Amino acid sequence: SFMDWVLIAQPRISSGDGTVIVNLEWMGAFTHDSDMCNKLHMAGVPIWYVRTMAYIPANMRVHKPV
Repeated sequence: SFMDWVLIAQPRISSGDGTVIVNLEWMGAFTHDSDMCNKLHMAGVPIWYVRTMAYIPANMRVHKPV
């Protein structure tokens, strides 16, 4: 919901403390943008980073390619 975004997610993005707790009750998001992927991950939003495998850096941790 909007209030979760304002009260929980945005402060996590702003703090940048590096501690990420993903809220598995949230629906999540799909994105092609790496910056948005990082921001949403820092906010604890489940992310599906849509990329062709050829463009995923070797140092990126991929939980499960689909």
